[in-house]
Amino acid sequence: MVPLGAFITVFGLILYYWMSKYNMLRRSSLSHNISGEMSLFSLKLIDFTLIMKPVGELIFDSGMRDGINP
Repeated sequence: MVPLGAFITVFGLILYYWMSKYNMLRRSSLSHNISGEMSLFSLKLIDFTLIMKPVGELIFDSGMRDGINP
């Protein structure tokens, strides 16, 4: 089984490589351009995560320990 398993593994890796390449090049392409408004909105959301991450950690901490421990 060892020699046959090596060939099956190599075949599986080659198949996985070509399927991933196809998915990245063909299926993941954008058909439309992203507007400038969308990119600005995304940048504002990145700034918003600076506030939401600590708030989420405090809420999680209060749920785990029955109180807030800053």
